[in-house]
Amino acid sequence: RRLESPDRFAESVTTIEIAASPARVWDEIAEVDTIRAEERGRALYTSIGFPPPLAATLDLPQEGGIRRASFGGGVLFTETITEWEPEQRIAFEIDPSFAEGEPALDPHVRIGGRYFDVLSGAYVIEPIDAARVRLVLTSRHRVSTRFNVYAGWWSERVMQSVQREILAVIKARAEDATRAPKARLRAATAARGLRESAEPRVANSFETGFSVVGDFPGRTDVYADSVV
Repeated sequence: RRLESPDRFAESVTTIEIAASPARVWDEIAEVDTIRAEERGRALYTSIGFPPPLAATLDLPQEGGIRRASFGGGVLFTETITEWEPEQRIAFEIDPSFAEGEPALDPHVRIGGRYFDVLSGAYVIEPIDAARVRLVLTSRHRVSTRFNVYAGWWSERVMQSVQREILAVIKARAEDATRAPKARLRAATAARGLRESAEPRVANSFETGFSVVGDFPGRTDVYADSVV
């Protein structure tokens, strides 16, 4: 007990091939509809009490937007988007929180606790050919114990187990031809493409305009653009 508990940081990288277009895969990673029990399989992480992922919502489809990933046991990851490249890459910093009144997790698997934390994550879509992509999920996490070699080995196994199940769900959904495209994400991607393809503005000028991202039921999202 007199020994310090140094931090050990590691990355877990998991990949899967998906027979779908980048746009279809993007639909399923930017936001995640509620994961049903029948979509899950047996996994290491659930057997040791790590909470299962349930869903992920997104407030703004852009850098600085907030993605809220909910897990079992009242665990919520508030994910601030640091990189947003539609149909290519999304990265985020993670801040975990816990719902009041939920049963406490064992302290050794409590995310954001003394011994373990998940710090950031990223999805990368790598096209293989016209009909297939490789999806890469990376997470960065910390263990802080007096036996980090052992604890770190286990944390990496657990994170890979979580990530494999998430990727399996995404693969099944992206390859399901009956699932409808997510109009909000498609509209935001199209609007960004139009802005990026616009002709360059005159140097040393200041202009302000507005971009209409999409007309959705009950609302229209409008963003102010400023160019110097």
